[in-house]
Amino acid sequence: MKKPFNILNIVMISIVLLSNVIYISSGNIELKGVTSSLFAVMGLVNLIYAIVKRSNRLAFAILMFLGLVASMLGDILITGSFIVGAALFGVGHLLYTVGYFTLAKMTWKDLVIGASIFAAVAILMALYPSFNFGGLDVVCYGYALLISFMVGRAFGVHGKLKNLLSVVLVVGSVLFALSDVMLLFYVFGGAAKIVDYVCICAYYPAQCLLAYSIYKSASL
Repeated sequence: MKKPFNILNIVMISIVLLSNVIYISSGNIELKGVTSSLFAVMGLVNLIYAIVKRSNRLAFAILMFLGLVASMLGDILITGSFIVGAALFGVGHLLYTVGYFTLAKMTWKDLVIGASIFAAVAILMALYPSFNFGGLDVVCYGYALLISFMVGRAFGVHGKLKNLLSVVLVVGSVLFALSDVMLLFYVFGGAAKIVDYVCICAYYPAQCLLAYSIYKSASL
């Protein structure tokens, strides 16, 4: 059962990335929703696998799946309302972070890493001359704090587990953070369209890896 599901995950990731390429090439906004739905479906398939396997990390699997759903909705709705989309992404970050807590306890190192990342991002946001947050400063800084803490927690989990699951979480979290930073530059910094492409190209692999982590958590 393990090998077929691993192959299925590879196929699902390939489909998501192919859909992402088609979306970027065509600019069809409907394909954006389809691509986001696909990584959520991947998460659901892996959640079912975790339930069938009676995984002892089922709480992690459920929280990660809910995070994927929140991220999917945020991705779909952000084009209509940045506030709504950002709020849903924030919920996704929180769910992922809580999920990481089920794998390993927090240490002071997690806080140091998270605080260091946030400090670097906050300084960048404060000093980059082209940024204009249009009165959404609190929202943007709060969002930066969430993603920084999520990445810090991912590194903390890796420090405890040091396995493929923790590596997947670190890479997925870092890519998610990268996509968020690129989104800030594109939406509020007047950056070129290429920055939006970088955002998208980091975002979907990040979500795929986080969806894949559900499978890995049940198969270890």
